[in-house]
Amino acid sequence: MKKILCFVLFFNWLNQSSGQTKNFPLSELQYLSFSTEVHGMTAMMRNPAGLSIFPNDDGAFFNYNFLKASNPEEINFALTMKNLAFAVQQFPIDDDAALSSIRSYKLGLSVGGKVLSIGTSNKIVELQSSIENKWVFSFDAGVIFQPAPFLSIAAHVRDLNEPVLEDYQFRREFSSGFGLRLLNNRFKILAEAAWDDNTRNFEQSRLKAGLSIMPIQNFEILVGGIIKNGLIDVVAKNEEFYAILQIPFWGGIRILATARMDGQKEFLRYSASSLIPLKTIAF
Repeated sequence: MKKILCFVLFFNWLNQSSGQTKNFPLSELQYLSFSTEVHGMTAMMRNPAGLSIFPNDDGAFFNYNFLKASNPEEINFALTMKNLAFAVQQFPIDDDAALSSIRSYKLGLSVGGKVLSIGTSNKIVELQSSIENKWVFSFDAGVIFQPAPFLSIAAHVRDLNEPVLEDYQFRREFSSGFGLRLLNNRFKILAEAAWDDNTRNFEQSRLKAGLSIMPIQNFEILVGGIIKNGLIDVVAKNEEFYAILQIPFWGGIRILATARMDGQKEFLRYSASSLIPLKTIAF
């Protein structure tokens, strides 16, 4: 019995050591947005708990990230109806010539209201290659707590079950943050930290902060910075800066545009999103 147990433990260690441990890819809007601020159409991009915060923000969301022309397209689509949402995301794989992209199909469910909301994103992840496609199941979970009209607190965990697909084991990532709303939501102060199971100290977390200004309804400017590997990024000028612009159009349509640059003031990526409201479908 002991020999069998030792063999099982050795085989498990060998299997883990031979694979690559990688985070599941993030779209640009996922990387830049805050868990406390997403709701309705944007909830599936960051925190599914946001589906219940503003139940009237139903519609279709489409996002495109500007990458190199030689890479597969990176696209994000979501359709929300009350506390239910469906989303599709596709990400290119840059470091493996045999693999083309990863595609994720999500079903989001949320319960709660403006004070407390809890949501899950149930995902089928497809690894696409020139030979065959393989699938695995994963899920995210999030919560948003708004104890006062001016304060929002959120927590989110991504790939909670740490799925393994081929040589890829997606790390479980945690994030937590808060948002302060001032002057009837005209100004917002936002902060968030993200870490995984390998993060030993808080200083190693990915830290993100932002300041939002909304001079008129649905017209918003958000600027901020990101420290990916603690304070050492500031010394080495590896920090990143970003801006998100939301512009309202006719019929409630909104356009989101993002831009991100590094500490050397060189632009890294851009993205554009459209949010098209739809009438809520009653079941």
